[in-house]
Amino acid sequence: MRTQDITRDQWVTMIAEKVGKEFSEVDTLLKRHGIEARVTRPIPRRLLIESVSINGEKTGEFETKEISFSRTEMGPGLYAMVSDDNLKGKTTLLKIIRWMLTGLYDLPADMVGWLHTVTLGFKIDDQRYEVSVESVSESVGTLSSFARGKTRRIASFSDASTFRSVMEDFFLTELKLEPLIAVADINESGVEQRHGWNWLFSATVIDPAPDVLFGTDTTHGKPLRMMQMYLGIPWVLTRADLMAAQKRLTIDAKAVGRTTREMSSSAEKRLSELRAMRETFAEKVKTETSIADLRHQSSDALSVYMQSASDVRKLTPIVNEAQQEFDAAEAAVSESIRRHQEFLETQAAGRVFRKLRPICCPSCEEVYSEEYREEKEKKHDCMVCGRHDAKETEATVEIEAAFASDVEDAKAEKTRRRKHLGVVKAKLTAAISKRDDADRRNQRLEKDLGIAQSSTGAEIEVVKVDAQIAELERMIHEKADVSNWEIDVLQKAVELTKELYEGEQAEILVRVSEMTAMFARSFGMTDLVDVKLKGNTTMDVQMMGGKKTFGKCEPGERMRLKVAATLALIQVSEERGIGSHPGVLFVDSVANNEVTDKDVTEIVKGFQGLRETLPDVQVFISGISSAAILDHVPCENVIKNREDGYLW
Repeated sequence: MRTQDITRDQWVTMIAEKVGKEFSEVDTLLKRHGIEARVTRPIPRRLLIESVSINGEKTGEFETKEISFSRTEMGPGLYAMVSDDNLKGKTTLLKIIRWMLTGLYDLPADMVGWLHTVTLGFKIDDQRYEVSVESVSESVGTLSSFARGKTRRIASFSDASTFRSVMEDFFLTELKLEPLIAVADINESGVEQRHGWNWLFSATVIDPAPDVLFGTDTTHGKPLRMMQMYLGIPWVLTRADLMAAQKRLTIDAKAVGRTTREMSSSAEKRLSELRAMRETFAEKVKTETSIADLRHQSSDALSVYMQSASDVRKLTPIVNEAQQEFDAAEAAVSESIRRHQEFLETQAAGRVFRKLRPICCPSCEEVYSEEYREEKEKKHDCMVCGRHDAKETEATVEIEAAFASDVEDAKAEKTRRRKHLGVVKAKLTAAISKRDDADRRNQRLEKDLGIAQSSTGAEIEVVKVDAQIAELERMIHEKADVSNWEIDVLQKAVELTKELYEGEQAEILVRVSEMTAMFARSFGMTDLVDVKLKGNTTMDVQMMGGKKTFGKCEPGERMRLKVAATLALIQVSEERGIGSHPGVLFVDSVANNEVTDKDVTEIVKGFQGLRETLPDVQVFISGISSAAILDHVPCENVIKNREDGYLW
């Protein structure tokens, strides 16, 4: 039976038999830690950079400040980024491509603000994609795909963190990769660390003097995990999960044991402090208004406010009407007094006039005789005009009495209207006061409610302290339950799972070693006899002059061996139809550690020869412009500096 054909139940049964436990116990343990039998073999998929465009403006003293770089229609094969001098943008261009593929910004600090927009077009097998950053300073952009003449937006991002997350999720899904979950012992606590696309992408980057054969980081066995994952070896991720769970339990067990040993009088003192705190909080609970009470009071205050506000709205027009009626009554009093006074004044003027005794006509000055005067007075006629002037009669007295009565009636009506106005005004004032009081109370209650909701409150504090007391008492009075049997089971599971793929891995590594030696010789290591890549990713290098390890090789040799080993992984994956390396390489400063142009020529010729063995692989190299590079890279695949010396 092939190892990938073993079912989960069979695997669990094998572990249970090995450790002498029941199937259910082992199954429950594995499920509790989320460990599954991961044996799916990935099918190789190839990443291909098709285009890159950069726009922006440089700051500083540059001959050409505008940034307008564009490269399109790139395909498989070797591409060279060259310039006549160093520090002209070769390495930075590689970093920009890496940034667009991972979301990990790693450009020089003096270039902050230079780039405005960047677009990268790429393919995974035959499917085309594009990642476009419309604002480099804010990391705003989109990831899109192209199919059947249509553009489909896969995801958008608006900051650096989201950009990294979008690219990670995309490439892990499309390349059928899985992140490595490791457990680190940090401050005596097991902390899970997730290593995803940014870590896996490091297999595509070849530095001038590498220290690690696969990737750049040796912690948590990352080079081995990376090699196994890119070769598509089954069970390795399951074993990694088992090791993480085992380490987590080991750290926890150590912490529990240490806590138990260190428990002393200080723990009892802490218990006393906690109990005192509980008493304090319990007393506070008795006087502290609960959130429910505050909400009830706030609801009541709101109801009072709404009712009083309604009363204010109803009373306002009533008060206005009462005021108008009072004003009209006051005007009526004034009018009746005026009319009464006018009548009295008229009567008084008549009496005064009648007491006058004119002696002659005011017009002709004819003197009135005494007989004429007596005659007119008897008839009550005017001596001047002859008009009859009746004396005051009973009717006149009645009229005066009527005017006086009108005045009294008007005053009585005014008094009545004043009282009515006072009553309704008092009601309105009371309603306004009640409304404003309710509003202020409601605002205060809302503030108190907000404070109560934002703080834990005494009741919650009591619960928290109770939990701490219970936990501390348990740790003092109960024996720590260190699950040593679980750790032992996981250790045996790690060993058994390794056995499931160890034989297959050994066979594959023999072939990888052969291919590594072949590629290394094509890069000019003519004194190389053979290499042996071991299961822990260490490499023995047999030269004509003797044997040494990868770490003892010269920087230039390590660079060529790392490229060769990576290409060997890709080649073996192609042969087996199993693996997940994306098939693109970025080799920075290819001539840094080579002392002669001949050595550089051999490296470049080796890369160019990949079109025969690995026609789908794409390689980007950077270096100083020289015949060693330019004579062996197609002209259309060379990205050379402009007249001002810079690539972009």
